Amino acid sequence: MDQGKGTLSVPPICVILPDAQEVRGRLHARRQVKDGWLYQVGILLWQDGINGSAEPAEQRVWVSPAHARPVPGVSYE
Repeated sequence: MDQGKGTLSVPPICVILPDAQEVRGRLHARRQVKDGWLYQVGILLWQDGINGSAEPAEQRVWVSPAHARPVPGVSYE
């Protein structure tokens, strides 16, 4: 996922939530395990900010391929 220019690129990925909604996230890492692959994805959610405000915060989780789908036209090499 490194583009070779000294900067780390974090490509977009489609994340399938438990209720079957699909949201755009970011693919941070992938890891091969005994039964296949896991993907560390991040999605933006809201969190409480200062003085009752709401601010975006990325939440990361490891998911199976059943919960992550490539975005057409994006390279994941």
